[in-house]
Amino acid sequence: MREQLAQILEAPQFSQAARLRKFLTYVVEETLEGRKAHLNQYALAMDVFERDETFDPSIDAIVRVEAARLRSKLREFYYEAGEGSPVVIELAKGGYAAAFHLQNTTENKKGAGKELPASPVNSAGARQTAKPANPPAEPTIAVLPFVDMSPFPDQDYLADGLCEDLMTDLSKVSGLSVIARQSTFAYKGKPTTVKQICAELGADYAIEGSVRKAGEKLRINAQLIEGLSEKHLWAERYDCDYTDLFATQDQVNRDIINALSFHFKPSRTARAPTSDILGYDYLLLGVKEARSFTKEGSANARYCYERAIELDPNYADAHARLSMNCVFQWIACWENSHKLSVGLGLELATRAVAIDETSSFTHAALCWALMWNGEHDRAIEIGRKACALNPNDVDALERLSMTLGWAGEPEAAFDILKQAQRLNPLEPYNGPKGMLKYMQHDYSQAIDLFERSIKLHANFIPAYLYLASIYGAMGKKDKAAQMIRKITETNPNYIFTRSRYAQLKHEADRDRFAEGLKASGVKEFIGEE
Repeated sequence: MREQLAQILEAPQFSQAARLRKFLTYVVEETLEGRKAHLNQYALAMDVFERDETFDPSIDAIVRVEAARLRSKLREFYYEAGEGSPVVIELAKGGYAAAFHLQNTTENKKGAGKELPASPVNSAGARQTAKPANPPAEPTIAVLPFVDMSPFPDQDYLADGLCEDLMTDLSKVSGLSVIARQSTFAYKGKPTTVKQICAELGADYAIEGSVRKAGEKLRINAQLIEGLSEKHLWAERYDCDYTDLFATQDQVNRDIINALSFHFKPSRTARAPTSDILGYDYLLLGVKEARSFTKEGSANARYCYERAIELDPNYADAHARLSMNCVFQWIACWENSHKLSVGLGLELATRAVAIDETSSFTHAALCWALMWNGEHDRAIEIGRKACALNPNDVDALERLSMTLGWAGEPEAAFDILKQAQRLNPLEPYNGPKGMLKYMQHDYSQAIDLFERSIKLHANFIPAYLYLASIYGAMGKKDKAAQMIRKITETNPNYIFTRSRYAQLKHEADRDRFAEGLKASGVKEFIGEE
């Protein structure tokens, strides 16, 4: 077993990953010495990851995230270099002890020798069938979710990340509109035709493809398809080492732009997001974790972003992602210190902009942090700059819209949100629209929109807060109390204080929001400042 451990540690999956080498060595030795009962998060945090006795697994996700990565790397090893190994070492889910068993070396690897399809079937049934009423005037492209052809199911975040990076790069090409992620990813795993998808999204062209990662090798298939005729305009396959991923991405982007043959002029030269491929992997994993809107998912994401910054201190996107994570800790009441949430988020977003002043994403993060810090005028200024840097960035458009709404300009906010929806036709934007209707005192419309929002995002606390305030203002105490119960089910420690709605610029709006919550009659929900 120790010979097998030595072979694993020398493999490409582990040779450059000092943290995983130490982790694996520790759990194997502890298990072999009969101390597997000792292997819990606290012991691993202190003995492997150099945390002290104040370690809190609900806040610090280092053991959970690194255990997941270790399991993934072990599977990669046995799929590639360790295929014929007589002994298999695993880290079973639900625990941290090593497991050992003999491998049947005569059994073929699952999927071995199979060639990737040149034309993978992606796409899927949509949530609406009509073509958008106001399609963009310029040619529009939809980057469909790339099919994950990797041998293990937990590798899909890489395919998703490559797809999103391609969207971001294409959105910087002048004269081209790019459909946003939320709309294209609605088709993930659902069979339908490219023609149908393009009709529903208002797209002239579609890009579809697949990604296969096995060990340190990567294969990317991509093809450009005309929406109306479903004619394949271009297709290519790219094989590379994982460490050469960024150069390959640049080549894919150039080939696609050349294939479009519209003589587009890129607004700026694309550059690798980071100098460290492992940091990039952590960032993609963090993005996947953050989308759960749960406390554990948020903690996992935070660790991933911090690790990406540790590996590359000049990783602008990682600073921006971590900034948004910190601000959301405040919004969800998982962190009660304004300084350690919004304050830290503002520092991180400022750093992100300093690293990359040309990025709409870093500016959108700074807009968001400024707004939650109560600096509305400055937030609007930065939000407008984010949208000017990339008019296709729907996240920047959404954050500017919400900032304008909370600043008391809901009509202007609706105009900005319409621009976002034009590029993201399958995203209903129920939450932002509900907030804007609340700002316009249109309670019946706001209720309908927030009710729709919580059907799609049951853990999203802000929607319940607005509903509680609205029902309280309408004298419907039972309904208001029901919404507050939903909040405390999601976060039992949630206490609402006046400082938590600094996003509302005007005192009259803050008073209206607070009075509605107080009218619910749930006194223990309202805390003292």
